[in-house]
Amino acid sequence: PFNPWDDVNCFFTLGRGILKGLVPYRDLYEQKGPVLYFLFAVAALVNDKGFTGVWIIESCCAAIFSVFSYKCLKLFVPQAPLYCIFTSPLLMSIIYTGGYFNFGGSAEELCFPLLSVILYVALKAIRNDGSYLPDPSEAFRCGIIAGILFWIKYTFTGFIISYAILISVDAFIKKKYVPLVKIISVFLAGFLILSAPVLIYFICNGAINDLWEAYFYNNIFRYMPQVSYSGYMANPVIRFFAIPVLGLIRFCRGYKGFGVLMALSLAGVILFEKKYRRRVAVLVMLSLFVCLKLVFSSGLYMYYYCLITAFYFPFASVSAARVIVWLDKRFRSRMHVIKPAVCICASLIAIALVITNKNIYLLTVSREEMPQFVFAERIKETSDPKVLTYDVMDEGFYTAAGILPSNRFYCFLNIKDTVPELSQEQDRLISEGYFDYIITYSDEYDFDGYESVETVESPYSDFTRMMYLDRHCLYQRIENR
Repeated sequence: PFNPWDDVNCFFTLGRGILKGLVPYRDLYEQKGPVLYFLFAVAALVNDKGFTGVWIIESCCAAIFSVFSYKCLKLFVPQAPLYCIFTSPLLMSIIYTGGYFNFGGSAEELCFPLLSVILYVALKAIRNDGSYLPDPSEAFRCGIIAGILFWIKYTFTGFIISYAILISVDAFIKKKYVPLVKIISVFLAGFLILSAPVLIYFICNGAINDLWEAYFYNNIFRYMPQVSYSGYMANPVIRFFAIPVLGLIRFCRGYKGFGVLMALSLAGVILFEKKYRRRVAVLVMLSLFVCLKLVFSSGLYMYYYCLITAFYFPFASVSAARVIVWLDKRFRSRMHVIKPAVCICASLIAIALVITNKNIYLLTVSREEMPQFVFAERIKETSDPKVLTYDVMDEGFYTAAGILPSNRFYCFLNIKDTVPELSQEQDRLISEGYFDYIITYSDEYDFDGYESVETVESPYSDFTRMMYLDRHCLYQRIENR
């Protein structure tokens, strides 16, 4: 019926706002990159009252990942039989049914498929001439992808940075200076082609300073309070290496399917032919560390952070294909039984994962039962209503009511403690009676001039896959205050 996840609704509200002339960061404050909001603006063109457009974008990204996973497989196992394609739905079902996926639409979900494209470019270069140097046309496409990633969440560029280092070192060792200059030039051209419209948009709207402050400065220096470490983690050298590694281990322990795929992918590197193995191993180990180092650069662990590393999972497909080829040679006389067995098992596992996905419970819930739409009915009684989600992130209340926020800091964000102006603005406007409605988790607030008019408890399953009751409260301004 609806996507109730707060992060994706923040993105969607920004996208809807762009279509109405509001400028990200200047008029509506959020923390991700502008290209993500432009994507959600495109989604809102399809449907600004629901997530049909977002689903289309998600599906396109999933298709990109599926295609390039199979291309990686065929690159190193060209003799793989056609039915190896069944590794793709199995791989996809494990990735897209994990609790970290929550209700879908995260920046990580939309971006790891793009990194699988660059992974294919790197592996193709290794396969073709034993180097890391891509063709200029592929370097241009990598530049465009780098621009997309940088302007969605710049901590996603770890793989690109490490691959660029390997390209440069490889070119210097082989004295391929001219090809290197050409690759750098076309890569930067692709990056700038994507970046120029972003910068022009903010310059023309007089919001370049807001872009710098919200997307760069606050995320780098004010995202979360400084964390103090003790014991062996107090050593900065140990901490430098330990945080990304421990973050990945914690993620894999929390999401077993993801952990299995990551283990198979890393182990699968040793199954590459000897002439490629060293270069592939260097690419994977260096890039994985750099990727994780940027992902955990704030020292904060979030349940969906490591999803961006799912672009390494084509290595699991390559390993599976090699096993299937071995079976094909070893038991050729029995393949008329083994082949359908492999296909059927892969399909059944994929189907089982999908129908046990934690989001399935929403299929039995109607929109009218959800707090977003219960509150929307009352909010619509007021002409041009001004609404604030106070201690709640945007969970779709603005979209359900068909309205946009009327103030810059329109919901709770996890920078509240380090960016005090967020709370200061909200509290000031509440004291002035600016809002018609305030939405909170608690009905114990004593807002001067407001009264609690509605409380809704609804089932909710978050990234832990546990089901519990979520509580939302609606306050309305007392007209004769």
